[in-house]
Amino acid sequence: MLKCCNVKCQWINFLIIFIMSYFLSCKVSAYTVPFNNIILNPNAVISAGYAFGGYSIIFCYTPDLATTGIITWPYKGITYSGNLPMSLTNNSNATGQLADSQGTISIRNTLSSAIILSCDFAF
Repeated sequence: MLKCCNVKCQWINFLIIFIMSYFLSCKVSAYTVPFNNIILNPNAVISAGYAFGGYSIIFCYTPDLATTGIITWPYKGITYSGNLPMSLTNNSNATGQLADSQGTISIRNTLSSAIILSCDFAF
């Protein structure tokens, strides 16, 4: 950290420490779709690589299909986001939000308790 002699410098140190502690507390895990029954703690993030291959839909959800968590995904150079449960597709004739044929999704638990998370392929 910076050696500070004035209030402005002390605030900068405080902000650096605060930001670092926030990001260190957010655990990021890497997976590949499909995955099932992953426990995601409050404010934690999971990242998962995907490639649709022969499937047309990826469905991410919790067992009770509750509206929990925020999912982000790429499509044509833009990152989109929405709430779980979420269907992603690379086929404009299928039901779901359009996504690139391959990429990485990220899901953040926005609840104050852990959630059980799954992402599966569908036709």
